[in-house]
Amino acid sequence: MMTRWMARVVAAVVVLAAMPAWAQQDTGPSGSGMRPPPEDCTVNPDSPDCKKQQPADRLTRVDVVAGINQIKGKVMACGTAHKAAGTVKVKLTVGPNGKVVSAAAQDTFAGTAVGKCVEAAVKKASFRKVKGAPMTVMYPFVLTSTASPTPTPTPSPSPPTPSPSASTGPSQPPAAGDFDALLAEARTAGKAAQWGKSLRSAEGALRAQPSSQDALTIAALAACNLKDAAKAKKYISKLGDARQSMARQSCLRNGVQID
Repeated sequence: MMTRWMARVVAAVVVLAAMPAWAQQDTGPSGSGMRPPPEDCTVNPDSPDCKKQQPADRLTRVDVVAGINQIKGKVMACGTAHKAAGTVKVKLTVGPNGKVVSAAAQDTFAGTAVGKCVEAAVKKASFRKVKGAPMTVMYPFVLTSTASPTPTPTPSPSPPTPSPSASTGPSQPPAAGDFDALLAEARTAGKAAQWGKSLRSAEGALRAQPSSQDALTIAALAACNLKDAAKAKKYISKLGDARQSMARQSCLRNGVQID
């Protein structure tokens, strides 16, 4: 028959055998006889212990930004070359070798000349090599230019600009090339209810093209919202019937009497 002390020894051996390997050795700072369990790398892959144990298998946000920064200048040049402004979202896939497998502009820029220009630039980027599968990233590029990102009506011919003389004289009206930029600024400011800026930009566009119905409409609406009856009447009188009616309604809503 097994004595009592022998039964205790057997029970202790059984318990020890059932414990995981990491718990059978006292390496913890508290001397508790058990060390903490190893880091769960599926939960915290960026911990120092996991980085030592596992090779990098995907790009981090820092890696993506570093790769994009290499070609950002080329992407910005697309906006200048094509006179386009706006946010171009590009869906790019990066292979384990760090090369761009594919790049596709999304939304309104998909299939456009600007979108193709940005795609070509993005494909020249290179990233850190990884050991995992290809990774797909959506990255937004904000293009800036003197042109509007959306098509604008064809402007009517503007009067010839006098050649600048050597003598000091009154300032010349804006060049016709500035018309699109000023009109785009007027639209953007109007959408943001920045009526003063919208009116100034629209008036600048009108100095380049006095008969532009788009610029006259924006100027009239801005004047109505600023409660400037004199300017509102001035610009509304130059509009076509349909646009006159819309502008008059805006003035009425703002308490501005035109007639």
